[in-house]
Amino acid sequence: MRRIAIPLLVCTLALTACGGDEDPEVIPTVEQAEKFAFAAWLFYTDTPEAAEMRDDPDYLLSVADDNGWFDPAEEDAYEVWSAQDPEYQDAWMEAFKGTDRFDYDREMRDAYEEDFDAASERDFGPQPPFGGCELETLDAVYGGPGKSESDGEEFWYRPLPETPLTWVGEGKLYDELSVRYVDEESDFLFCVEERGYGQWEFDDLGWLPTELHLEQFYYPGGNEYGDDVVIPPLAEAAEEFDDPLEYEFAMALDFAECAEDSGLREGTEEAWAKLYIEQFSGREAEVFAWEEGIRDDLANAQDYLAGA
Repeated sequence: MRRIAIPLLVCTLALTACGGDEDPEVIPTVEQAEKFAFAAWLFYTDTPEAAEMRDDPDYLLSVADDNGWFDPAEEDAYEVWSAQDPEYQDAWMEAFKGTDRFDYDREMRDAYEEDFDAASERDFGPQPPFGGCELETLDAVYGGPGKSESDGEEFWYRPLPETPLTWVGEGKLYDELSVRYVDEESDFLFCVEERGYGQWEFDDLGWLPTELHLEQFYYPGGNEYGDDVVIPPLAEAAEEFDDPLEYEFAMALDFAECAEDSGLREGTEEAWAKLYIEQFSGREAEVFAWEEGIRDDLANAQDYLAGA
């Protein structure tokens, strides 16, 4: 995961506002930095403290808009599923997917578990069409699965309706806002460098790779990323710490203070909200049509369940 500079640094707006496609997290306020830092440790460490903080109201509030609505029943259902024996799980999945699709997915899964590198080079062929209960559900709710063709091969997919809110501003809102705060951004980056974290820069969507930077401390020599992902190496500030958790808290506090000292937080919440709302001017009919489509899909699902 990467982190957004202005859009999520100073606001608690959804990821769709900036046109990104990854789970975002905010650069914290000073108060948040003191309590849970960047929150990377909540997932990089397996401790009672991390588990407790993941349920902390202040932390949940800080990520509520980004994570969206979560039904606790999903977690309960997953625990019930995980408690089942493999034979039951396989039988259930075969009934859900249909035999052809289930066999294809299981063969691929087993191949990757046995030899990941070899499986990566193997051509498994096209995935079979939907079958079983999944196909029955897609037929009932959406009128059937979607199908596309590429390089002579057919691909089947779930025709989930895409909300008009998914790419608000098509990733350009950060550009508009950044122009207004170019001095504050520059001062923020200078402050971060002055505090010993090396040179950082925002990408075209305003992201700062803070979590990937911390990953170098939690998992040295771990994941590799493409050349297009620039991750500042651990610099002077990291030399003072043996514990990555202590480093994360110190870094988060420094970043939060730099954001305040540079003026990057002043007025940006209102400016971002205004830019966001302006994107919907003239699109009311599009949003209404999407809402009507969702209502139709829900009605189909209710009718299907009532007749099941």
